[in-house]
Amino acid sequence: MSAFALFFSFRGRINRARYWFAMLVLTGIVAVLGVSIGYLDDGRGWTDYAVLALVFLVVVYSGFAVSAKRLHDRDKSGWLLLYLLAPALILAPAEAMQNRLIVLAGTLFSWAVSIWFLIELGILPGSAGPNRFGEDPLARGFDSRLPSK
Repeated sequence: MSAFALFFSFRGRINRARYWFAMLVLTGIVAVLGVSIGYLDDGRGWTDYAVLALVFLVVVYSGFAVSAKRLHDRDKSGWLLLYLLAPALILAPAEAMQNRLIVLAGTLFSWAVSIWFLIELGILPGSAGPNRFGEDPLARGFDSRLPSK
């Protein structure tokens, strides 16, 4: 699988090693982005922030693409990633209403979803053999550089 396909395609399957490698790369980009934002407060204008926002959106897209392929390896739909947005749907209105109980519940729910995805994507092995999303990336003789059908 090419680097472009790894980071930008929603098709196919990847194993845990590729998933962790991709997440490490994306985390490094976010770290550099965070440091860059700290240095931008020099009055140069909004264009620097626009470029950083664009890079951030590309990183988010890439994170969803990598995670979808990992879910495919577990023989699950990439649409499950929408559950990651659920805590924001609780927390945003709760913050606006300044309701501490709902904020606490939303935060706990957010932690539960995060832990579930950590286990699902990063710890549990993929399904053995081919599944509806393609060949097993750990299968002997499988060339992961070839696109899945």
